[in-house]
Amino acid sequence: MSQNIYDDETFFNNYAKLPRSINGLQGAPEFEYLKSLLPPINSETSIVDLGCGYGWFCREAIKMGSKSVLGIDISKKMINKAKELDTTLDLGSGDGESQSFSKLIKYEIQDLEKLTSITDNQSFDLAYSVFVFHYLLDLEGFLRKVYSSLKKGGTLLFTVEHPIYSCSKYTNYWIDYQNNAEEKIWPVSHYSFEGERISNWLADGVKKQHRSIGTYINTLINTGFTISHLNEWSPTDQQIKNNPSLLIEKERPMILIIKAIKN
Repeated sequence: MSQNIYDDETFFNNYAKLPRSINGLQGAPEFEYLKSLLPPINSETSIVDLGCGYGWFCREAIKMGSKSVLGIDISKKMINKAKELDTTLDLGSGDGESQSFSKLIKYEIQDLEKLTSITDNQSFDLAYSVFVFHYLLDLEGFLRKVYSSLKKGGTLLFTVEHPIYSCSKYTNYWIDYQNNAEEKIWPVSHYSFEGERISNWLADGVKKQHRSIGTYINTLINTGFTISHLNEWSPTDQQIKNNPSLLIEKERPMILIIKAIKN
């Protein structure tokens, strides 16, 4: 069973303070790039958000035109928060009738490693997931279920912590180059030693799985996917101008973005 760290009171309360929790997709600087990789979304597009959290992308997909979105998360606290936001955020109106997120989005509390509801039904055009796959032990088994759930030509779009960011068995930290605080180095170690990493991010004892880029790519290929796009995300000049704190993200990749297509 996957670690359900998001239902930990300390973790959940600290997560709620993050910009992406408060501001939604506007607080996630990589979403601008992710959005450019999305397939066309309309009223016929069926979407599953794997590890949906607060449901920010579920609601965005509805705004983009989808009428069928399923959000799945292991955390009861996250799903409850998503449902709360569905009722408090305004969708507006359409076709002369009042619209609501809660009527168009379905949520399920499920461990993604034990998915049952989406297996073998070939019903989704898009499977979307952000910062989830690095929590999973059996990546290939999970991807086979996702592959089976997609229609032919369907898209899997996901992000994970970049392996350069996640690889060290020690606490991740910057080093000042030659004692110069203006020049930073990100140490890379244990890269080819895949497996569990313990982080104290937001709470003590958070378990993650480090994998190399090659492992992600080859597992997708072995599952049957065709790799359509890969990006080691970093902020744009305009994003840095708007938020100078993002400049350090140019020094090492933190986010790996992959788009894959079901053949």
